[in-house]
Amino acid sequence: MKKWIFVLALSFGFCSGAFATDADTEKLLSCFIASSKSADEKATCVATEAQADQKFEVFNLSKACFSKSDVPEQLKCIQGGLAALDETVSTKQAETVFAAGDFRQVDPEDLQLGPNKFMHKPIELRNMQCFYADLNEYRCWARKGLMTVFAPRVATYPEKEKFDDFCGRKKNVDSASCRKTLHIVPNEWREDQPSAFGKRTIILTDQLLFVQTKKN
Repeated sequence: MKKWIFVLALSFGFCSGAFATDADTEKLLSCFIASSKSADEKATCVATEAQADQKFEVFNLSKACFSKSDVPEQLKCIQGGLAALDETVSTKQAETVFAAGDFRQVDPEDLQLGPNKFMHKPIELRNMQCFYADLNEYRCWARKGLMTVFAPRVATYPEKEKFDDFCGRKKNVDSASCRKTLHIVPNEWREDQPSAFGKRTIILTDQLLFVQTKKN
């Protein structure tokens, strides 16, 4: 039974920053085995294995998920909830490390020509055309020059769902609605040559934060 649940967990990608190690995850899966336990008891079991600063949130999402009828649905529900929790925590951590005023405005062409100067520093890029390319892949490119930012996520904001829908369609990639000002902390860069027009600078970052300015 335990092995079966563990295989199910792996198939759903059951991992999260809320649980520090594989051993923690294995302990967590034991919470699903005792079928006689109530939803509250199972949720308490899950929350006990979570990181200290996330126990309350993990308990609430687990309790709601344990109301579902079978284990695969419970696992899928908790996996989705933990992914959302991780994204929220990631956003809060970024906001804690850097305040809005820390992000220095940088011309995208300067970033293209000298990316090493900006690694691991908070920067603001304006007038970037953004596209939801695929699951865990967002791209924003400069409207002048050859520079593209790649990130696995966008920080949660009220219009994110609309952005993912509208700006995830190829026909809309040049729309003004998909033009954004970004706050990013670059952590790596590469070069490629996707066409005969010259080399492109690729900037890798953990997260995009869309911000409002008077003019993007």
